[in-house]
Amino acid sequence: MGFIIEGILEFIIELFVTNRLENSGSFRKRRYRSKLKRYARESEWFEGLYRNPEYTHMIEDDYELGRLLRKRSTFRAIERTLEERRRFERMLSDKHEVLAGRS
Repeated sequence: MGFIIEGILEFIIELFVTNRLENSGSFRKRRYRSKLKRYARESEWFEGLYRNPEYTHMIEDDYELGRLLRKRSTFRAIERTLEERRRFERMLSDKHEVLAGRS
């Protein structure tokens, strides 16, 4: 029930308060981060990944990961299937290794 009320409030805030910023990248980024936080609240599996300091920045800023997570249906498909979860975790781990190797 709380998710419904929270969703309605987010919709109203986005509609009235940030409508003028709709074309800006910062609006889309805030909206995406809000979606990620909602996913973390709803899914224990995703919360573990998202709360990991090594992965948070990548999940929020990586284009390829963003393409997967922006659509709720894609996120649900990953969440439902253990094989898809492992594939997503592997992709996240590989990206982290590449970034860690660059540093």
